[in-house]
Amino acid sequence: MKQFLIGLILALVESPPPLFAHSKMLEGEKRVDVSTHTDHIRLIDEQGHKIDGKFFKDKHSILFFGFTQCSDICPIGMKALEKALIEEPPRIPFQVIFVSIDSKRDKPEKLRKFLSRYKGPFKGVTGEWSEIYKFYSLFVHGDAALVTERLNHSRLLYVIGPDGKLDGHTDSEASTGEIRRRLTSLTQTENP
Repeated sequence: MKQFLIGLILALVESPPPLFAHSKMLEGEKRVDVSTHTDHIRLIDEQGHKIDGKFFKDKHSILFFGFTQCSDICPIGMKALEKALIEEPPRIPFQVIFVSIDSKRDKPEKLRKFLSRYKGPFKGVTGEWSEIYKFYSLFVHGDAALVTERLNHSRLLYVIGPDGKLDGHTDSEASTGEIRRRLTSLTQTENP
């Protein structure tokens, strides 16, 4: 029991702070133009094609940072999105973009296999670690989330509007109905 408690304390002390504690949207910063910044970051999708700003234009996107080997947050979040977008689709269609924070293991073919477990408009994004970090830093205060080539991830889902700008976020562990309501409220003013 003593070893278990020591291990638990060490895990808590060594764990990086949760991503949502450093979310730029929670701090009330201006809407980040994801599409413009993406043109200067070298990322690829699950097919190996380069991602540019057009990837985020003219459609609503939900961005989820994670990794394919994740055993809890990522599969739970992806299933919640699948249910929210497939069972009772919102009035406005979304694309879901799973951004891997594990550049060493999550190559395009691994992303394709991971995404094949889910039904819906899912896409994957990966790249070299330095490029993923640049992209991640658009949403999260970078240094606070940096842990030696490993990025912390959370349950947050970032919503990007069809103008390519960050509109807000929601929690992937919320109920399916709550996720759907939040997505609808974020898009309601744009498309009455």
